[in-house]
Amino acid sequence: MSAPRQVEDLVDVDRPAWPWVQGLIEKSELSVEVLPVGPESARRTLHRLQVTAGSALGAIALHTGGLVIDNWVRLLGGGGALPALGEYEEVGKMTVGYDLLGGRFALNGTALDGPPGGLWYWAPDTLEWESIDSTYSGMLEWFLGGALTKFYADCYWPDWRSEAARAAPWEGITLFPPPFTKEGTKAEGVRRKIVDMSLLLDLYVDTARQLAGKGPDDLVAQAPAARA
Repeated sequence: MSAPRQVEDLVDVDRPAWPWVQGLIEKSELSVEVLPVGPESARRTLHRLQVTAGSALGAIALHTGGLVIDNWVRLLGGGGALPALGEYEEVGKMTVGYDLLGGRFALNGTALDGPPGGLWYWAPDTLEWESIDSTYSGMLEWFLGGALTKFYADCYWPDWRSEAARAAPWEGITLFPPPFTKEGTKAEGVRRKIVDMSLLLDLYVDTARQLAGKGPDDLVAQAPAARA
């Protein structure tokens, strides 16, 4: 096994990806909040990931504490208000983001079917992993280009934007009845409450384990929590 690359080698690249990411953000018709990140945390995250700043994932880790897209999706970055990419140990996959309702995005290593680097989504309405058939950079381009609203079209309720705007990056919205029940399939017909994302993920993981043992074992440990 080769020795880990030094962080300087990961940062100093001929073609950094951050200008490309910035271009996607500037062109996006959706609101995009770029969360701040400290330089030490960013460089530490990049070194842990062992990806270069020439990749979209490396660019997000090095230059942001994460992205909040349309007040709905939270993509992890170099740490701060949200956990850093790769901050928590996982087996065969890496969490790269969450959504407002407790869904989770992860890059596959060896834990899920399909090639390494493929993007998967753990859905709160099915309590199962679903392949998105995309890469990380493809997801960025797809979501920031407007496809995020199509992906979540069945999840929205009237006036959802005002509720979503009140949730902090480390918070989500719990639905009752929950989305994995017949009564909870329509978000406009349920009760909603803003809670810490950790509580929301606890609910889904515990339910998945009780029903069919389908909960991702490491999900609870990686829940975003309020940071000072």
